[in-house]
Amino acid sequence: MHHDNIPNDDQMYPLKLVEQHKLYVTHENQKIGFSQPYNLNNYVSYLDSYAKPFDFSQSYFLLPEDYLRKINEDLRCHFDIKVILMYREPIQRLISYIGMVHHDAGFFGIKVKEKKDLFLEYINNPKLQTLYRDVKEKFERVFDNVICLTTEDFFINQQKQDKLKKFLEVSEIKPLFNPQNVRNYKFELHNDYIELANTKLKDSIDFYTTLLP
Repeated sequence: MHHDNIPNDDQMYPLKLVEQHKLYVTHENQKIGFSQPYNLNNYVSYLDSYAKPFDFSQSYFLLPEDYLRKINEDLRCHFDIKVILMYREPIQRLISYIGMVHHDAGFFGIKVKEKKDLFLEYINNPKLQTLYRDVKEKFERVFDNVICLTTEDFFINQQKQDKLKKFLEVSEIKPLFNPQNVRNYKFELHNDYIELANTKLKDSIDFYTTLLP
């Protein structure tokens, strides 16, 4: 399907970067043979090329519920869909996300708000404050099989790995000893900002805590 037809429900990613990002993704896709217009058949063919098909994205969680319902209706006749939601500690995730936004802005030559100003803007965004619980509930309303894990403890917790094996109905999960696509865009924040975030993001922090051992 054409990416212009995919709704953008991301209130965090600065709008001035969205169009540049779309053009960049389109260009990169063309380099590996994916040309527009994109459609569902392309996606199904891509998944069918794997013996055990899977997909991963850091942005699917922001898709609106009605769009997820449409995708579920279109795909469930082809696949037994199982959704894995990987959560990162909320404040560290936000810090890294803001660093990524600044990295993208530099790459595209676009000026955005200072990192500390973005941090304050995001922690005061009601959507972000309840994001973690809202995402889980949204996906569970749409899909039959959903599991929630955390990036911090999954790779060192055998019990969580066994839980995922049972969920996926596989005999083993092989860890990758060379991390793939790992970046962490850190920047320093005064403790006052962290303390404020602990208050503002309490709902997401509390939800994240329930996923830990």
